[in-house]
Amino acid sequence: MNNNVLKIIAGLLALGAVVVALIGVRLSGKPSAPTTASAPAPVPTVNVIVAAKDVPLGHVLTADDLAVQALPTAPAGAYNQIQQVQGHVTAKAIAKGTPILQATIAPESLAALLQPGERAVAVLVDEVVGLGGHGKPGDHVDVLQFASASKESQDTTFAQILIRDARILTFGDATQLDTPPSTSGDKAQAEAMSQTGAKTAVESRERRLNLRSAVLAIPEADTPALMLAANTGQLRLALRPQAAEPAASAGRLPARVADLSPVKAKPPASADGPPPVIIQEGSKERRLAQTSNASQP
Repeated sequence: MNNNVLKIIAGLLALGAVVVALIGVRLSGKPSAPTTASAPAPVPTVNVIVAAKDVPLGHVLTADDLAVQALPTAPAGAYNQIQQVQGHVTAKAIAKGTPILQATIAPESLAALLQPGERAVAVLVDEVVGLGGHGKPGDHVDVLQFASASKESQDTTFAQILIRDARILTFGDATQLDTPPSTSGDKAQAEAMSQTGAKTAVESRERRLNLRSAVLAIPEADTPALMLAANTGQLRLALRPQAAEPAASAGRLPARVADLSPVKAKPPASADGPPPVIIQEGSKERRLAQTSNASQP
């Protein structure tokens, strides 16, 4: 092998070394591809209906009172749709963010809403008696009684606070007063009625259909008085404030018509003592009261 061939081989080797070096430098200058960290697997959750705010006992749940919250697990008896609990009455106070459970809303029976010593009594109310139709379950009211002068009221017209701080359990239409459609016999009887009598019957029926029933939770000792008052006079509900009030004075605070008159009735003359002395002065007479001492000789 001559010198020229060796020189060519050496040049090729040197050129290859340079090419390899350039390739190595270029590869070393590229940033390495970042390693992507694997994202953690999402934790499974379920939707649970919770209280959107503090809800008191005996409150009718509305959409504003409820919210949907995602929780890892659903408590026993929980709900997952607002429609399932909307319109139900709470059987206990529920704090904000607490899940609504079957145990926290009242069942079909109202007995779950009664405290020991309370009784649920239904009274008939109309637009005026029933707070203008704005009474709601959970409201607290005073029951007022009005009675006209009669033998039962000792010929006295009066009004009084009959029951204090009664709680409204339900407030709905009194559909039990709606009579069924009249039969043919009833129609014949209605045709025989006078025009005035028929008009009175229609007005009475319309009034009864407009009545509503309010179920009140009252102390057991007040149930007989409420029954008597409802059948002998008129009742009216007076709404109480939501904030707690100091205990009211004892008694029922009766008011009589005479108490409202600006002219007070004169007290009857006393039967004690001698009769007055009458002095006749022309066409006038003058009465002089005499003391018991003056009557003695």
